[in-house]
Amino acid sequence: MGNELWGPLAGLIGEWEGDAGIDVSFHNAKSAVGETKYRERVTMAPFGPVENGKQCLYGLDYRMSAWRLGEDSAFHTEIGYCKVTVKGGTFEYDSMATYVHGKGGEIGHSDRNTLKRIG
Repeated sequence: MGNELWGPLAGLIGEWEGDAGIDVSFHNAKSAVGETKYRERVTMAPFGPVENGKQCLYGLDYRMSAWRLGEDSAFHTEIGYCKVTVKGGTFEYDSMATYVHGKGGEIGHSDRNTLKRIG
């Protein structure tokens, strides 16, 4: 069985890496919004079929780690979903989230990167 059952997601199966990431978020040490340049690695692994009533679902497990440029320890890891645009051998994404903290403040957060297949 090939990857045809994953349809347009099939092109994303594998390992991806990029070093042109820009994270825009609140920096506590500076009490201001700032940019952090980073590199990341994403692994997308196929799963399925998953039987759900009359549905037969196929999808991708997503795992990501990010490191500030010049650092060896990851500052962020994630498992989740993202919206992507596939262009040849790369995929690009933009994600934006607003977090509401217990103290009532809202924090905006934005990430952008272009990743190339490495495996």
